[in-house]
Amino acid sequence: MKVFCHSANSRTSTPASWLQNYVTGSQANHLTIAQDRPKGTKYPMHHFHSNSQFSSTHSAYIANITSTKEPHTYAQVILDPNWQKAMDEELSALQLNQTWTLTSLPVGQKSIGCKWVYKLKYNSDGSVDRYKACLVANGYT
Repeated sequence: MKVFCHSANSRTSTPASWLQNYVTGSQANHLTIAQDRPKGTKYPMHHFHSNSQFSSTHSAYIANITSTKEPHTYAQVILDPNWQKAMDEELSALQLNQTWTLTSLPVGQKSIGCKWVYKLKYNSDGSVDRYKACLVANGYT
């Protein structure tokens, strides 16, 4: 199946071969959706997915977990006492488990950087169970 793009570029594009095993919508539906989409959103979820098939408790759960956002930077969490407590608990656990030993850095060596990773843990009803902060090494797997 060939897809024709209605843009300044008149070149034809072919869907990826691995998509042949998936239902991706009809071609006519694809063109209609592309015309009425909001700017910046190529494939809006509300065109492809509906919450109507979920139970009321599951819909409430989805609403709860999608209404909260996890922070990505230290500046976003520094004033929130919940996140401060989570970071204090993480540092206490690292010290209690003797995760590292502080030493002087040898000449010519570089120190390993670290960053905070913040996660919200939820109850089964979607309410926030706890705030979790992890101190992780940068760039190492």
